[in-house]
Amino acid sequence: MRPRACLTLPLGRRSPTRLGGVAMRRLLVLALLVAALPRGLAAQGALDVTLSADRTAYPEGAPVTLTLIARNRGDAPLTLTFPTSQLFDVAIGPPDSPAVVWRWSQGQFFTQAVTTRRLAPGEALTLTATWDQRNQAGLQVPTGVYAAIGVLLSEGRPTAGPVRFVIGEEQALPGPGCVTVRSAFPNGTPIEVVAGAISPADALLAIWRMEGNGWLGWTRAADAPVNLRTVGFGDRLRLCLSGPARWITPV
Repeated sequence: MRPRACLTLPLGRRSPTRLGGVAMRRLLVLALLVAALPRGLAAQGALDVTLSADRTAYPEGAPVTLTLIARNRGDAPLTLTFPTSQLFDVAIGPPDSPAVVWRWSQGQFFTQAVTTRRLAPGEALTLTATWDQRNQAGLQVPTGVYAAIGVLLSEGRPTAGPVRFVIGEEQALPGPGCVTVRSAFPNGTPIEVVAGAISPADALLAIWRMEGNGWLGWTRAADAPVNLRTVGFGDRLRLCLSGPARWITPV
């Protein structure tokens, strides 16, 4: 019986390493696989992609500006490769729904040529999309809560979001003091979205909601207990203000 090919490792100053046929072939395959990996693949984990809106609430017809930022958090330069001249996309629709009312790339044309962007350590690529609140048929969308998702169209197509915001009617809120209102926000709307619809932000002290025989509350104070997480349609809310304010609410 012929002995199997083996890998002999040197011990101290003994004879140098000898590779058998099978081991040599395995090393060659491994070398080819490593060579075939896209350069900078390991560095892709250092890419941080975020999406933000310039406001939390918008009156009907006001432009909505969304910013996608891709930042190299690593210690080495990072090259992003895109299959066309389109670097990103943004889609907007109702929260927790696959429906899309607007897509930034809809109706645009992009050159079918590979595009690259090189980011030094700490450098960011900033991309902006502006929505005029019209759907893909060109009509003003209804008031309500919307969510935006952003995607960077480089390798792996990293996404960011959802970012929620309100489109609604602006109403005056008397202050200082507390005022009771009926919520027109959809069920499950995060309390942060409701609070973000009130301006100026520092005028809002707390939001309360009647729950059975008691109240659930939310406040901006970092050390205060918060047990009000979401708001629904028809909820009775108590808004406590330090002065006059305005809020944007669905109608």
